[in-house]
Amino acid sequence: LASGEVTYLLNGQTSDGDLVWGQMIGVEETPAFSSETVYYGTNCAGETLYSNMPVTADHHFISLDGKCYICGAYEDEMSALYGYSATLGGNIGLNFIMEIDEEYQNDDTSMNFSVIYNDSETDEQKELYTQSVPFKDAEVITVDGKNYYKFTCNVAAKEMTCAITGHLVNGDKQGTEFTSSVADYAYTLLYSENATDSTQKLVKAMLNYGAYSQEYFKFYTDYLANCDLSDEEKQLMDYKASDYSYYKSEYKQTNENTDIGYYGSSLVLETNTEVKNYFTFDSTKTNFDDITYTCTDSSGEIYKADIESKQWGDNGFYLKITDIPPHLFDKRLTITVSAGGEEQCSLSFSPLSYFYSVLNAYPEDDGVHDGLRNVVKAYYQYGLKAYGYSLNP
Repeated sequence: LASGEVTYLLNGQTSDGDLVWGQMIGVEETPAFSSETVYYGTNCAGETLYSNMPVTADHHFISLDGKCYICGAYEDEMSALYGYSATLGGNIGLNFIMEIDEEYQNDDTSMNFSVIYNDSETDEQKELYTQSVPFKDAEVITVDGKNYYKFTCNVAAKEMTCAITGHLVNGDKQGTEFTSSVADYAYTLLYSENATDSTQKLVKAMLNYGAYSQEYFKFYTDYLANCDLSDEEKQLMDYKASDYSYYKSEYKQTNENTDIGYYGSSLVLETNTEVKNYFTFDSTKTNFDDITYTCTDSSGEIYKADIESKQWGDNGFYLKITDIPPHLFDKRLTITVSAGGEEQCSLSFSPLSYFYSVLNAYPEDDGVHDGLRNVVKAYYQYGLKAYGYSLNP
């Protein structure tokens, strides 16, 4: 009776025409007059059942994950979206966590991303750039004994509100396209009932960092990352350089006759947080290929990071250190430069050395350098909250 079988039989095993009997399955325990129609059939999972909806073998891809909610089949036969997460390390990125059929877990599979923004002048969507992540580079995440695959699309802070589309590709086969953004995920996380206090503080600081980056670089300012935050939450502290002099870079000459000198530093806030330290040298005395360097942390240990040395003009070079996590932004590093096997000079610095130098050069808002002041202050606040989150997630 409760299953709807008796109702279906009383109606002559049909669901068409003027029916006498009906039943709201799951609510009404017996057949009733003027109630819901009862259907009978076999669904896509091979289950024979009675239902108030027509029962067919068709798949139902109503959800946004590309997976049939009845039998679990993939809409594209390749994969489904398990969920999103964010990467907040030396770079900022949106992770697409995918469930992939075993047949496509191979080197021919990759996740293709497009980063898209809306051009305010033409009101058209434009592709900023693309990224492709091969299957072999995906991080494996195991949940309840099942493997999922995390593909990351890295973006610059100013691109947090850009739409990121991603789909799997295997040969000529194209997977279902899924779309989100770093900002969208951040707000989902911010308003989650499970979000901790440190998580909310980190997310708000990250959204501010994104918005002030957009304003400084004049990019996609029609849709700022912090647009849904309150005015109070958007405020930046009024930092003074005099309070942060311990972040100042320190250059020392080891060899008093060296021709290698320190020129300056810059902080690159693109898809990776990078510090570039610029040096000059006399090419008539020193061959660039003979210049070597080491980078150590405050404990004297070799700092394991991606460091690139590149000639800059005829008489200069820079050392670029990338992928510095925001919670380690105040980590002091020392670069020791040698030439011909002999130590020449050293530079002690941190990513916040640039924060200090900006505040020192432009101590007050002047209507010219306000954007730069705001973005380094937002970066500092983001790093503070990232450090707090690392201690208490």
